[in-house]
Amino acid sequence: MNRLPLIVFIFQTFFLASPALTETVEDVYFGSTAMIADTPVSYDTPVILKSFEDYNLFYGEIDDKDLTAKSVKGFFKNGGTKLYLINPQYECTDDLYMAYDLALKMMKGLDVEFMSLPAASFLSEYTVYKQIILNFIDILEKNNAFGLIDVPASLTYDESKLIQLAEIFSTQSAAMFAPWLSFDADDLFLPASAHIAGVMTRLDRAQGIFRPAAGPQAFVHGISSLNREFSNRDIAQLNEFGVNVLRYLSPLNGYFIWGARHLSPSQYAPYISTYRFKTFLKNSIENSLSEINEESEVVIEDYLSHYWERGAFAGSQRYESYFVRCGVYELNSCEVGIALQRPSEFIVFSVSKAEIYL
Repeated sequence: MNRLPLIVFIFQTFFLASPALTETVEDVYFGSTAMIADTPVSYDTPVILKSFEDYNLFYGEIDDKDLTAKSVKGFFKNGGTKLYLINPQYECTDDLYMAYDLALKMMKGLDVEFMSLPAASFLSEYTVYKQIILNFIDILEKNNAFGLIDVPASLTYDESKLIQLAEIFSTQSAAMFAPWLSFDADDLFLPASAHIAGVMTRLDRAQGIFRPAAGPQAFVHGISSLNREFSNRDIAQLNEFGVNVLRYLSPLNGYFIWGARHLSPSQYAPYISTYRFKTFLKNSIENSLSEINEESEVVIEDYLSHYWERGAFAGSQRYESYFVRCGVYELNSCEVGIALQRPSEFIVFSVSKAEIYL
């Protein structure tokens, strides 16, 4: 049987040498989102919202034209639980790039699952928008968060531009979504990322990170219309390049997310859920183990067995679904393989712990 090439991910952490103790791996999941959006009141720190009512407390009476208020409402209505809201720092500088750079720096170190930047999709200059998103992607890769990228409304009518952007932004750390949506029977259109973050948070809880947040189960509450409808041919072409679309299903089922690919859609691991689940497992193991020792292999296998029982892996047997090998190549490292698409075809990452003696 043909085997796909191994995809190897390596990360390294440090620990203080101490006596070996019995350990377990605990899930590291934050369930929160950070979003940069234009707001009626400017703050120089992230504002934490746990409900739509919190938006009123921080930003006052809501205007009917406040698109950020509609995005925040859509986030919570679709299952979001905690939102860090950040505004571009226009009051600190006249330089547009610097205003966004200061906002992006506020994202650093936040414990979040998702990050989005809907404010950038309102920028009129294409080159400015493109550079700010590239800076955003750099923040994503350093934070181990997953990015939801909105495109300017005008570009949703140009499939070639969408594909061009997808190729420029090429990364496993983010996905692009189109078109724009109107919310709660309004005639104003807004970017979709806040609503999508809410849907993904809801489905993480309901079905697990390892399952795609797309299809009929990924319905989006509150959409009244889209600024354009994509044909089946358009959707197939865009999906190939990692551009995911919102789509109308039926009067009964409404609108839902169609497409679940990140912006580096290789034939081996093109899906958002594959990338996020691998990153989730890696972070959980990394943060739970203080060192690699003779127990680590059993501890990690026990952790992966829990997800095998939940149906996260492709194999019907454990040996087809995952493997753990510790101390084979390096004394303080473990090689972990997980089969997410086909039995015995493993995505491999290395857990490496380097000792520091005081």
